[in-house]
Amino acid sequence: MTARPLDTRMKVKSIARRTADLVAGAIADEDVTLLEDYAYPEFGIPSQETLDTIRLGARLEGMIADPVYAGPH
Repeated sequence: MTARPLDTRMKVKSIARRTADLVAGAIADEDVTLLEDYAYPEFGIPSQETLDTIRLGARLEGMIADPVYAGPH
């Protein structure tokens, strides 16, 4: 499953707006920045290197990491 940039941007804005309603104020569209330049091999898809690194961390340290945002790109 691919996390498309538009879907991700909409989800981030939704979370930010709900949070802002609870704590302070409004979130405008321009308040959300999504840097697609760092996507490898494709936005929302972890690389094989990322998956290998996450498996190593889990096996050696019992560490669980998000495969899209926490691994090396």
